[in-house]
Amino acid sequence: MTSQTFKVSIFDLVTSLAGIVDIMCPAVGKHHLQVAYLAGRIGRELALSAELQYELIVTGALHDIGAFSLRDRLDLLEFEDTKPGEHSLAGYLLLRDFKPFAPLANIVKFHHLPWHHGAGRKQGAESVPTASHIIHLADRTAVLISKDRAVLGQVPGIIQKISMQSNSMFVPEHAAAVGQLAAKDYVWLEVVSDQLPSILKSGTSEKTIEFDVADMLELAWLICRLIDFKSEFTATHSSGVAATAVALAERAGFSAHECRLIEIAAYLHDLGKLAIPSEILGKAG
Repeated sequence: MTSQTFKVSIFDLVTSLAGIVDIMCPAVGKHHLQVAYLAGRIGRELALSAELQYELIVTGALHDIGAFSLRDRLDLLEFEDTKPGEHSLAGYLLLRDFKPFAPLANIVKFHHLPWHHGAGRKQGAESVPTASHIIHLADRTAVLISKDRAVLGQVPGIIQKISMQSNSMFVPEHAAAVGQLAAKDYVWLEVVSDQLPSILKSGTSEKTIEFDVADMLELAWLICRLIDFKSEFTATHSSGVAATAVALAERAGFSAHECRLIEIAAYLHDLGKLAIPSEILGKAG
């Protein structure tokens, strides 16, 4: 039993993580899934392969995983993000160490880089993935959608604003693809639908990965960092609890497998802190 593996749905895993991140700030709402949906639709308009469309959907659902504080989360709702590099780099560092999501790390790292008339193909010596620019466009499109008005009436204004930023902020071909979505009312109705998770799942192929206890430990470590990074005062708390719990379990005679389960539980024990704003956790006094 200790070496047992089981299949995990990639989509369910990704949407669960997106939900964990989104409980940090209810004002953000369905932002991650909206970006995932729009990125996939843009990929379809560009006639990208089914594999690349799936990659866009998964990355879109995780693109802001590095935004930890309430201030960061609300900043992401502005069309012109004021400090995009910080949370993009944090997301990259989180994802690169978790094997199933490591291929997505570079996409997230550059997902707020403007196109700048082609200069955005590279950042320093690094090549920027095309997917990064698509996620950027989907992200900025999503923040233009107001929850307070009927979505179809907003579409012309959204398309106009995206078009105005073509070749400066966005790749022209990608911006044109969003323009092609203007005539597809169902896309805009689906992106604001309460059934968006089901819509996304039904529109993607079911992919699974094999998980064992070691993989669960890596996932718990990823979530642990999401929890602890919310506040400088708790930056090593869960990992410290895990180390102490494992040491106590070993001394108490627990098996190696049981010690791993205890370590996983310790990494996750403060999961509820994600629902508490960083400004409260770090409040002086």
